[in-house]
Amino acid sequence: MDESNVWDASRLVTAPVTDAGTARIPTLIIKDPATKRVTREETDNEGKGRLFYETFFLPLNPATIPIPQDYQYPPPRWTFTNISDE
Repeated sequence: MDESNVWDASRLVTAPVTDAGTARIPTLIIKDPATKRVTREETDNEGKGRLFYETFFLPLNPATIPIPQDYQYPPPRWTFTNISDE
């Protein structure tokens, strides 16, 4: 998935169910970003799930320094309130 088809994926996920409640994700095709050639296809649920996971949950950057357990956050600048029509 790339910027040219992210809206297609959104439409697929948010579309109403039209087949008596059986949701189905079509075969996912992975293309090389430079050549636009198909590099692999995922047809089974396990492969599709793995591809979605790899796409939406990027690997952690090993150079990222973790936040110390005893870190003291500054006080909030304002009190949180939910957004309302007013």
